Amino acid sequence: MSQAGRILKNFSVLFACRIFVRIFSFILVILIARLLGDVGMGRYTFVFSYVTLFAVFADFGINEVLIREISKEKDRSRAYVGTAFLVKGLLSCPVLLILVFSDRLFHIQRDVYVAIVLWGAASILNTFSGVIISLFRAYERMEFEAASQILNTVLAAVLGLLVLLLGYGIPAIFLMYLLSSLINFFFVLSLSVRTILKIRIRKEDFRGMFPLFRLAFPFAWGTVFGAVIARVDVVMLQAMRNEAEVGWYGAPYRLIEVLMFIPSTFTIAIYPAMSRYYKESIEKWHQLYQYGLKAMFVLGLPIALGTTLIAPQLVPLLFGVQFLKSIPALQILIWRAFLIFFTGGVFAVVVTSSYNVHYYNLFAFFAALLNIGLNALLIPPYGYLGCSIATVVTELVIFVSVLFILARIIKQKTKFGILTRPLFAGIVMAGATWTFRTLPLWGVILFSASVYTSCLFLMKAWTKEEIELLISLTKRGSAKKVTA
Repeated sequence: MSQAGRILKNFSVLFACRIFVRIFSFILVILIARLLGDVGMGRYTFVFSYVTLFAVFADFGINEVLIREISKEKDRSRAYVGTAFLVKGLLSCPVLLILVFSDRLFHIQRDVYVAIVLWGAASILNTFSGVIISLFRAYERMEFEAASQILNTVLAAVLGLLVLLLGYGIPAIFLMYLLSSLINFFFVLSLSVRTILKIRIRKEDFRGMFPLFRLAFPFAWGTVFGAVIARVDVVMLQAMRNEAEVGWYGAPYRLIEVLMFIPSTFTIAIYPAMSRYYKESIEKWHQLYQYGLKAMFVLGLPIALGTTLIAPQLVPLLFGVQFLKSIPALQILIWRAFLIFFTGGVFAVVVTSSYNVHYYNLFAFFAALLNIGLNALLIPPYGYLGCSIATVVTELVIFVSVLFILARIIKQKTKFGILTRPLFAGIVMAGATWTFRTLPLWGVILFSASVYTSCLFLMKAWTKEEIELLISLTKRGSAKKVTA
């Protein structure tokens, strides 16, 4: 590929892929909610959250380090990948032991325990696949990651749907997840061997374990604190209330997670370029940050406003009348999604590419403590709605913290004035959505989207100069393949 906008191409590939992937995954979640009810949905959500709290230690921020370091030193790709496999293998052992002995540590029902062990094994397999996917990202071969995601998700969704329709329960679904993770691992391994490099673990890779572990340490704690913020609420809700409330909370939470492909795709696509520009041109780095901020706002605002207004029609349509109590939870949680468009998107890239992860980790640590405290305070009287409020407040604290890092540490001012026109377009759209809310849901969504895009176009929210500058900032040469 010649000197084209690689980031725009990568973003487009991953964006299209993740829309496809999320639709498949969410269809399965809808069927779980409808066929197994609020209690079944609660158990499914609990297994995901419980395993994530431990499995995150097997990753330990290694993937982020690989992307950053291989992007700069492609001739050392094989050494980094081999060492990463060794480190993750070492970290996975205690994680798997904890999950296997969960029934001894906690009072967990037998079917839930089996699902925990199966999903734990699948999650560890996914961490090893993540090493190879990080290699693809560093070489900006996002089409390989897209193929991996499609394969893994389609297999998991189709097989999971099959066992669900045959009348099997939660453990069978997670057994299918494990099978799809195993197939996907060998798929990405073969892709790497044929296109980038052959993965071998050599004796000298053992010497790199501690240096890699040290490089990953700042990223690791951010990942751990992020997992606590995202998952501990479900575990606490399960302990303090009941599985039905976990289901009422889990259904809209899974819908919110569907939207997370937008900031995460943006992060993956822009991170290599931001890392280079921080070294080469701080001016280009800051310009790319500002346009990233604007892009996330333009995408996130209509989703948050629209979902808040159409939630009473959306929830029963997706999950059934058994989940009517999920409506207020969705109306609260959607604003966490809006904030994550920044904290998990452009802000995450800014902090990591500028080597200020340690400051972010400090704020994330206090945010995790705040989240635990708020959940402990709000769950007993308010249940799943208390969880929802605690989650949004915690994300707001992270948002403000990153702005502090930008202003006081990196010495870069955020120009919020560029968001004025998209904000006005969002307000107009919200008025149109509320006025025509009695129309069929699909009609309200299409009408509101057309109003919003028309306002953006008429007010010239994106100027020709901004688009040309964004394209110029994303030009780069093609990456070279490492020979075996």
